[in-house]
Amino acid sequence: MGLPGCTPGVVTGGGSSCTPIWVAAAAAGSGLNGTQWKTDLAITNLGAIGIEYSIQLLPRGADNGAVEMGDTFTLGANKSVTYIDAWTEFGGSGNTGAINVCVNNAAMAGVNSRTYNIGDQGTFGQSVVGVVGDEARVIGSGRKARIGFLSQNEDFRTNIGFMNASNAALTIKVEFFSADGTSFGADSISLAPLSNNQWNEAFERVTQTQVSGGYVDVWSDTAGAAFLVYGSVVDQHTGDPMTLWPF
Repeated sequence: MGLPGCTPGVVTGGGSSCTPIWVAAAAAGSGLNGTQWKTDLAITNLGAIGIEYSIQLLPRGADNGAVEMGDTFTLGANKSVTYIDAWTEFGGSGNTGAINVCVNNAAMAGVNSRTYNIGDQGTFGQSVVGVVGDEARVIGSGRKARIGFLSQNEDFRTNIGFMNASNAALTIKVEFFSADGTSFGADSISLAPLSNNQWNEAFERVTQTQVSGGYVDVWSDTAGAAFLVYGSVVDQHTGDPMTLWPF
């Protein structure tokens, strides 16, 4: 499974010493309203010496605590590599999930991805940046984050995705608000170790009201929690998505 600039190494288990860089959403295959999705994954070496990385695919809705790493690759100094349709390239189970790019020197690695719909006249999609396992975007226990610019109406739908970035089960709570701060109510989701899931048309879990410019607050009271959350606002007519990260 090597590509130019990448030298395959040995197969490593889940206990290998590397720093996770989480890509919270990836897809391959069909979606709502006839959409067809793929995810391209790019890794860049920012340094003057080679880095090593392994790929761990984390299927949506599964307990991924025992999922092992794939092959180890070496990426040379100041080189980059792109995997087209990465979920399929690395043999992902099902057609959605998250990806862990586990790197021996995460400070020297840049990870980006693009998940996109294949239309009649080309592609359009959204960027999902790789998040290093210890950076501020990973939300810890007791910290409340907010995702704004959310709509659920005839023109747009809001999906909300969650990824457990820990090896223990956790529960994430979500409260939904209108643009003027009125609460529609709250819901919660429980995730197994390293599991991920997505609520499609998320506002419909608490209201049938047409929403424009609403927001959600997201947090976990589980001790030791570590998770990622994102919003995806999708054009109802074309399937064109926009990624929204929390504040």
